[in-house]
Amino acid sequence: MDTLVRFMFDNYQVRGQIVRLDRSWREVAHRHQRHDGRDLAPTVRHRLGELSAAGALLAASIRFDGGLVMQIQGDGPVALFVVEHESNDTWRATVKLRPQAQVPHDASLADMVNQRGSGRFAVTLVPDRPPREGESPASAVMTAPYQGIVPFEGDTVAEVLEHYMARSEQIPTRMWLAADDRAACGLLLQRMPQQGGKVSGDIDEDGWRRVTTLAQTLTRDEMLALPVEDILQRLFWECPLTPLARRHPSFACTCSRDKVGAMLRMLGQSEVDAILAERGEVAVTCEFCNNDYRFDAVDSAQLFAAGISPPTPSARH
Repeated sequence: MDTLVRFMFDNYQVRGQIVRLDRSWREVAHRHQRHDGRDLAPTVRHRLGELSAAGALLAASIRFDGGLVMQIQGDGPVALFVVEHESNDTWRATVKLRPQAQVPHDASLADMVNQRGSGRFAVTLVPDRPPREGESPASAVMTAPYQGIVPFEGDTVAEVLEHYMARSEQIPTRMWLAADDRAACGLLLQRMPQQGGKVSGDIDEDGWRRVTTLAQTLTRDEMLALPVEDILQRLFWECPLTPLARRHPSFACTCSRDKVGAMLRMLGQSEVDAILAERGEVAVTCEFCNNDYRFDAVDSAQLFAAGISPPTPSARH
């Protein structure tokens, strides 16, 4: 079962989270076996899995009602990795390759997205609702989108995330990630601030060093094979910890026929009619779940008639 556990060490000012994405990641991985008619290299898919696990860890570490979007924007054969996690523990992910791009089976993350040094990593928080008219500035800030962008730095997804946390949150953070086609897993440790928001002093330095040293012994094979409870027990049996919350992430795509119809309305009737004249239908494929949405001339007429949406056929996405 897909499981995320938040925990706190009893004797140290260190908090942690561990996640294992099983069923939800297998569904995402299955939907990304191919890309634009080409087989997707496993190394690309596995980096997407690591980013998916990292997104679950980061989303669970903040108190926020809405969506967290993580993007790695690249200048190499991989143009974009995207992972979206919602506060209700649903998530989705996708990857976009450049036309005709080929990714070697042994390519590193930097080879994929940072060949010319212009790769970027971005985190965007999208609130469930927009600011209301007359809302206080403090409340409005909590309902306005936020985005943090940093240059790509690191050789792995974990190092990119650690760099982002150091630059944006200024909280000492360590992360371990692993993924194959069966599971995507991650462990996050953070040294907690004390009074005034300052990181705890020398008195807790030994605790932080101790737990991160123990975590460093975790192997990729162990992460991918063991339940999260077994990993915590094996790593930290000498360091008492208290589980704080257990969550169960699941895959869910937010696309729908109505949303695609709204997008076509924004495109305009003349443009839609031109596509219909050329192809006989308008076909849109969701980049996250690969569902196809098709609109013929009858659908188009209904779409642009007094704002009435076309019916949703049971046998057609």
